[in-house]
Amino acid sequence: MASEPQNESPFPSNLSPWMPLLVFTLLAFSIGAASSFIFERNKRYIEEAEIQNLGAIADLKAAQIAAWAEIQRRRAALFLHGSLLPDEFGLWLNSGARPGRQQRKILLFLAGVQKTHGYKNTSLLDVHGSVVISTDVGKRLDTEEKQLALAAMREKKVLFLDFHRGAAEPGHPIEISFAAPLVETDRQGNHVVGAVLLVIDPASFLYPMIRYWPTPSRSAETMLVRREGDDVLFLNELRHRKGTALSLRMPVATPNLASATWLRGQHDPMESVDYRGVPVVSAIRKVPDTPWVMVAKMDKDELLAPITMLQQWVTSLAIVLSAVGGILVIAWYRASHARFQRLRALHDAAVEREALVRHFDYLSRFGSDIVLLVDAQGRIVEPNHRAALAYGYSAKELKRMSIRDLLRPGVDLPLDEVEKTGGLRFESVHVRKDKSEFPVETSLHAITIEGKKYYQGIIRDITERRRVEADIEYRNTLLSTLTESSIDGSLVVDENGSILLFNQRLVDMWGIPSEVIATRSDELALKSVLDKLAEPQNFLDKVAHLYAHREETSQDEIELKDGRTFERYSAPMFGPGARYHGRVWSFHDITERKLAEDKLNESNRELQRLATHLEVVREEEQKRIARELHDGMGGALAALNMKVALLAADPPVKRAVLSAELDSLGKLVADGVQVMRQIVTELRPCLLGEVGLKSAIEKYTQEFCDATHIECDLRLPEEELNLDENLAATLFRIVQESLTNVAKHAEADKIGIVLSLWDGSLMLTVKDNGKGFDPQVRKPKSFGLIGIRERAAMMGGKAEITSEPGKGTTVRVRLPRAG
Repeated sequence: MASEPQNESPFPSNLSPWMPLLVFTLLAFSIGAASSFIFERNKRYIEEAEIQNLGAIADLKAAQIAAWAEIQRRRAALFLHGSLLPDEFGLWLNSGARPGRQQRKILLFLAGVQKTHGYKNTSLLDVHGSVVISTDVGKRLDTEEKQLALAAMREKKVLFLDFHRGAAEPGHPIEISFAAPLVETDRQGNHVVGAVLLVIDPASFLYPMIRYWPTPSRSAETMLVRREGDDVLFLNELRHRKGTALSLRMPVATPNLASATWLRGQHDPMESVDYRGVPVVSAIRKVPDTPWVMVAKMDKDELLAPITMLQQWVTSLAIVLSAVGGILVIAWYRASHARFQRLRALHDAAVEREALVRHFDYLSRFGSDIVLLVDAQGRIVEPNHRAALAYGYSAKELKRMSIRDLLRPGVDLPLDEVEKTGGLRFESVHVRKDKSEFPVETSLHAITIEGKKYYQGIIRDITERRRVEADIEYRNTLLSTLTESSIDGSLVVDENGSILLFNQRLVDMWGIPSEVIATRSDELALKSVLDKLAEPQNFLDKVAHLYAHREETSQDEIELKDGRTFERYSAPMFGPGARYHGRVWSFHDITERKLAEDKLNESNRELQRLATHLEVVREEEQKRIARELHDGMGGALAALNMKVALLAADPPVKRAVLSAELDSLGKLVADGVQVMRQIVTELRPCLLGEVGLKSAIEKYTQEFCDATHIECDLRLPEEELNLDENLAATLFRIVQESLTNVAKHAEADKIGIVLSLWDGSLMLTVKDNGKGFDPQVRKPKSFGLIGIRERAAMMGGKAEITSEPGKGTTVRVRLPRAG
């Protein structure tokens, strides 16, 4: 009897019925463990990356602020070394500090400095700390600024006043001040004549630089703080709390406050709170050479947002995978051995695909570039998460679009060229959903998937790169323009002796051949100018000394064989970390200034001699007047006194005798009046007030000709000259002085005098045919011509004296008619 067929198990005989449950359990556990491992690893990676980003931003900000502060200090130090302002200011103070041209010149210089460097205002203070010149009319110093200026003058160095409110008023704008002493150098040495106060508005540059955050963020913020006593003082405007700059204070003992814990020497970047009490992740750096501390922070929930999203995705993926695994196990449990093998193969393929999907999803979600997969017709097949963020479309919207919809109108993809080369990189412009455009760099490659042609584009937003390139180009243009527009010759040499930068003014000043400067060799450039120097060895020794002592600055003067004088200034270039980058040389042609100084010194000596001469003349004039009063008026009055006494003692009886005596008395009185009139006329030309300038000159000239027997040719304007009394007196005195010089020195027999009106001015010419003189040879006691020049200058005019031995002398004077 045949036996009944038995039901065959769908599982191989070596498999237990509990095996599917064990497989499912192991699969779920593996998925969970793998998910947990991936999550924890990526969480640590993201946290570490964000903390590093915050640290990099804090380092960058601290370095920028430190560089800004150093630039301000160096600008202020220019007033201490290498500026003519102390001499100008000291000269103005010594002259009485009166308003006038010199004060306006100094104020114009301060205004130029303020405009060039963006200062809020610039002021000059005297040695007592009082403002005497300021670009801010009515500038009042607060106590801190005054103490800063006095300390800078006392210590003879640039000092810095931290953030403060000017005039100590709560509503007054926040300011930063630098004070530099003004040190004047003369024969007695160096002495302080005052100080310059430079006031900076931090809102114009410093605050925007502090607030700038390089990437979009809803909570990220950088702050500048400093410690004041037991408090942390916030120096700039805060993102989440307005109106708190230089007013918000929090105790250093505040628990977990990021800046406070750092000041206490303890800091955990993941366990901090900010001024709102909100948990944040922070990085803190000390700003070098300042009392400031830079804090870069971001809300912890924003920083952990990618981690939270990653956790959700991993959890969802684990659940999905566990469900799929359960389904596969149930199917495998119910199916036959052959179907079990098939499902196992499908399961393995599914696991591999899921790994690829997870890998691609991670790259797509956290990658910084846009990734688009398009078909042969240009339709978008798959965009990544970054693409949706960049273009403003959702992933579903992008999948319904063509890649050409994202291009600027009129621009197409070079697909044919990609077919030929297999890949292509190019730049173009893409358009967002809101129609705004942004530049991109695209790397496009052709790929084949299951026999179909696709194109994969990796697209990078290069807006920031273009901005940086434009900024670099602008700065290079600005640097080149500033260098070439300078009146000084500029040269920058690196640490290896190669020329980094120079301007055309340097080449022209030194006459450096083009083939030499083209080599960019500092050594060859030096050799090419040695034959132009008065002292070449001293020049080379100074250069070698400065290259050997990198930290030194220098300012000196160089004499050239052709008579020119250059002022040379040299300073080292140090970068972050005190790294030496080279040296800057600046040459300023001060030949004209030196000549002007020599002329000014000669003029001062001439004025001193004139003052001495005038004092002697005054003494002699007093003696002469006393002598003439004694000899003339004294004799006449004595004779008159004797006559009156005799008449009083013995009055004549006869009328005829009495009349004769009275006539004699009248003659004595007339003689005394004549002597008095002569003396008064010599002291002051009273004829000017009585008969006018023309008649006074005519009368004086006639008397001169009668006394000296010199022929005079006098030509005066036909109309009467109605002039200011001082102007008329000056012209008369110049005529007097000119004729006196002719009588004393010229040995002439003919003289010509011409007074005329021309172009609103009075022109006076006095010319003789005497023996003349050499204007280059100065006589020790010849002050007449100097007096003529001084009288003309006092009335705003000019006197020119020309002469030549044997050819006479000509005096030409031009005075403004208005006096």
